Amino acid sequence: MRIGFNARYMHHPSRRGFNRYTYSLAKALTRQAGVEVVLISEDPIHSSFLSDLPAEVIAVRGVRHIWWEQAILPRLISDRRLDVFHAPGSIGLPFRKACAYVLSIHDVIGRAAARFLPKQPWTIRAQHGIREWSSLRSADAIITGSTHAKGDIVRWLGVSPEKVTVIPDGAEEKFRVLDSAIVASAKARFGLARPYIFYVGGFDARKNVAALVAAYAQSGAANDADLVLAGEQTLEAQQIAHTVKALGIESRTRFLGYVADEDLPALYNGATLFVFPSFYEGFGLQLVEAMACGVPVIASNRSSVPEVLDGAGILVDPENVGALSAAIDAVFFDRDAARRLIERGLEVARHLSWDRAAQETVHVYRDVIARAS
Repeated sequence: MRIGFNARYMHHPSRRGFNRYTYSLAKALTRQAGVEVVLISEDPIHSSFLSDLPAEVIAVRGVRHIWWEQAILPRLISDRRLDVFHAPGSIGLPFRKACAYVLSIHDVIGRAAARFLPKQPWTIRAQHGIREWSSLRSADAIITGSTHAKGDIVRWLGVSPEKVTVIPDGAEEKFRVLDSAIVASAKARFGLARPYIFYVGGFDARKNVAALVAAYAQSGAANDADLVLAGEQTLEAQQIAHTVKALGIESRTRFLGYVADEDLPALYNGATLFVFPSFYEGFGLQLVEAMACGVPVIASNRSSVPEVLDGAGILVDPENVGALSAAIDAVFFDRDAARRLIERGLEVARHLSWDRAAQETVHVYRDVIARAS
């Protein structure tokens, strides 16, 4: 079975979002018997993805991306005699069929939570609309990470429920409980001498980091622990930094910036608790990573988050800063409560692996191949 992936996001070394999903699923698929993976991209794939991913790589430039996707990509698929072509980034399938097509749609933020997104120029919206229409029309099957996301896909995109398969994401093997010496070394390198409350992810309005900062500022835990925020230093991150300064917690708040993948498991492990107050998630991979690393989780009670946590975290209304602050104190000062959350989190995380996701994805591939033939 030769499986092609639209790997256009993998030109950047970041392993968050679409990059994490594409890399992790493709790598797990290479461990499945009889599966060959071909990565097809418009730009060269970053070398950091290829050191442990045994896949054929095809990189062919195009004049414009939409031209590459609609004219060049179908030819590349045909030339490589692929059985299935998989677009893992919510769009990215050509209209012209060259084999069976599978599409992963992670969320429909642009419709279900559009208020959190900045207004884009009409040209970008039009191009995205064309690519989305093409992908939805061409897809023989759609994969998504949660039943909540499936419901949104059916509701907002008008897709038949029978066409959508729920396959939860997983945590890579590196996200696990680590030896204390490894954790201590990482904390020393990042200058984390005190206990800390951890967040990793984006800083856009949907992620609701401003509420986390405000909740931390009024919590009792702020006297004994720092707030550590990891993620790319975007304009939104700078705005959060202004809020931190206005609240007078600058000395107790650390912005780590982008954290390399090899450091992230130790930072999860070193945290006293992980807080994820997002308004909307199609899945929320950080939740699984945190649980797998043995960290108690506090998260919002919106979208797919309760489904992913499955009873392994404290759920809070993300608009209620007081409730979020109280939850932080409840976990930070009650080690028995924290221990129960850790134990349940480890149990949930054990059932969420990329190998399991790959096995279930292969079932989808076999189904679309059988229908295509």
